[in-house]
Amino acid sequence: MLGSRWSLAARRACVIGWLTALICGGVSALVVVRAHERAVESNRHRVSEAAQHVVLLTIQNRLPSVVPADGAVAIQVLNARGQVVAATRQLAGKAPMATFRARGGSLIAVRDVCRPAGLQGCMTVASAQFLKPEGMWVAYAANPVPAVSGNAALSLSLAGVSVLLTAMATAGTYRSVGGVLALFETIRAELAEITVHDIDRRVTVPATHDEVRRLAETVNSLLDRLEAALERLQRYNFDVSHDLRTPITSIRLLLEEAVMYPDDTQWPRTATKSMEEIERLHAVVSDVADLGAARRRQPPPPRPARPR
Repeated sequence: MLGSRWSLAARRACVIGWLTALICGGVSALVVVRAHERAVESNRHRVSEAAQHVVLLTIQNRLPSVVPADGAVAIQVLNARGQVVAATRQLAGKAPMATFRARGGSLIAVRDVCRPAGLQGCMTVASAQFLKPEGMWVAYAANPVPAVSGNAALSLSLAGVSVLLTAMATAGTYRSVGGVLALFETIRAELAEITVHDIDRRVTVPATHDEVRRLAETVNSLLDRLEAALERLQRYNFDVSHDLRTPITSIRLLLEEAVMYPDDTQWPRTATKSMEEIERLHAVVSDVADLGAARRRQPPPPRPARPR
């Protein structure tokens, strides 16, 4: 149904447009995913550094009870008994935001925790444990988990570039294919106007050096052969008509003379002459018939094999 309504150029442009849109969409999705992965890694690194900075302040006994947010939106420090001894303002006096600690000999661990105590949404939480005389302390630092659609500017830029590339590819394909089809249409229209009365006309050969030019040259070569064949047919018809007209004229003259002068006519001689001319006429007709039969019995020339 699509092919019956749309031109070939429109169909090709539509296909290229869809392919370009799919490619641009796939590339954009990969870029967004990669950007999100980098944002996640950067966020994990940031909360880890914030937790380590708090550890350093605690060890140096320079940590205030209300911790300023430095690279994280929420910070808590727990003593060896698990009590919150310092925190950012929104977590002051609240329960610990997390309970996990590093394992396997590591001093820091990072996890994504949804709805930690005192906070909303999902948070990337870094847990850094350190040793003090009274035991093992732990510092927590948290930042919101980056959303996939967090970078709106990047998404809009990629969408704009995708739309632009799709439009350019579609318009370019329609224009290029339409230009080629216009050359074919010119050849078709000129060929449709050529009749037997103006067989000497030829189609326009484009200036390009491509398949369209070769098609136009092939069409003109075919017209040259058709014109030559028509000229040979006309000469043949003239020769055949001349060969037929001569015996017919002779027979007519003999019969007219015999009718006008019946008493002076030698009928055996007139009949003999007429039979001779009839034989000539019969020979010409037989030659024409044999020629036509031979052309019908002649097998067509073999077509070249198509490459596979």
